[in-house]
Amino acid sequence: MLISAATLLAGAAFAQTPSDRSPQSLTGQDRSHVTLYGQPGLSGARYMITMRTGNLNSMQRVESLRVFGGKWEICDRLEFQGECRIAEGRYLTLSDLGLRRIASLRPVA
Repeated sequence: MLISAATLLAGAAFAQTPSDRSPQSLTGQDRSHVTLYGQPGLSGARYMITMRTGNLNSMQRVESLRVFGGKWEICDRLEFQGECRIAEGRYLTLSDLGLRRIASLRPVA
């Protein structure tokens, strides 16, 4: 059976994309997390954030997000500066959260 290089690359990219499943199913623990999406409407590339992140890689495009299990502070500048919002639930666009970009985020105790 022949598999094209494009098929292998597509499979590898999919395998590296974090899941949108709950952390409980991933780690056996009940942990809060945020899934960031590269496109509006909770679509596109996904990045799961499970801990405080003061410097979100500016190369990651974020257009929508979903918070699982708690509340998170989301800020538009590095190290929790600038405009910050408390988020819970889902946001189909960043403007739904009142932000234009995300540079840092952390769970709220």
